[in-house]
Amino acid sequence: MNTTPNLSDFDQVDVVPDGSDIPPPTRLVEDLMASAARVLVVHTPSAAAVIREFRRVARLTGKSIYRYSEEIGIYSLKDGDFIVPGSKRLPDALRYIQQSMHYGIYLLDEIGESLRQPNLGLLRQLAKARAGNDRKVVLVGTDLRIPALLSESVMQFTHQHVLPTRPRLRDGKWIL
Repeated sequence: MNTTPNLSDFDQVDVVPDGSDIPPPTRLVEDLMASAARVLVVHTPSAAAVIREFRRVARLTGKSIYRYSEEIGIYSLKDGDFIVPGSKRLPDALRYIQQSMHYGIYLLDEIGESLRQPNLGLLRQLAKARAGNDRKVVLVGTDLRIPALLSESVMQFTHQHVLPTRPRLRDGKWIL
């Protein structure tokens, strides 16, 4: 009997539409990747859309982008076969990220309940890490309440639905 979790069970957020009309957050992902901050927070009504976009970027560019799940730990969004052993618990996953010598973007979605010690201390250490290897931790969620201890050392972004303007024809040219 095989007790190893199947990654396809946990990747449903990447395949199943969430029913929202929120456009893909392409510009948001580019801004997050270009940011100098080490710990970033994304407030969004659709965490699934943000994760899907990160998966698309990982597959197109080959960048090392990982996602944390309480059920299986840290796994690669580029090629879902890579699982970091011993990273099921959030403190263990954060320590792995802290000690890793490699570039990587780590997505932690819907962890609002886990934003307490020792996780806060580890996230704060990651946020204040010196330059060297470029690791980023991205907290993604719908209702993330960032404690004051951490809020001063993270960069926060908001992804929300913006109604597109209808193009208009003016002087023979289409304008938005």
